[in-house]
Amino acid sequence: MIRLSPTARPEAWHAIEINLDGDAAPMRVKYHLLNKREAADWTGRRLGLAKAVRTDDEAATFDLLIDELAPEQMERVDALLRARVLDWDLQDADQEGVKLPVNEQTLAVVLGQTRFWRPLFQGLIDASSGIAAKKTAATG
Repeated sequence: MIRLSPTARPEAWHAIEINLDGDAAPMRVKYHLLNKREAADWTGRRLGLAKAVRTDDEAATFDLLIDELAPEQMERVDALLRARVLDWDLQDADQEGVKLPVNEQTLAVVLGQTRFWRPLFQGLIDASSGIAAKKTAATG
């Protein structure tokens, strides 16, 4: 049976993959989901970038890539992820068997690393859009 609360803020667990030294490692993340308009807006931006990369218009592609990497855009995504990441199965490398808490300190460390930042962002968009995580040999 599917259950839905008409009053609670929608949230869901979603599997992402983190590239660690060339190997994809699965990580589950619990997000507060975007509404359909927010998900569509972010998806549109991502698709526009993908389309530009596939064209011969190098100037347009370069401009979109610069916009993607602009400090203001990165801060916007950071703020979005700080507000939307609720939980994860990320383990503390310094304490065996201890999960890292989701708080300002750990989020700052995690979001400071591109290998986490991009998959977390795309995972939020995918989870909010109802896109299932891709099955790979690494994730089963």
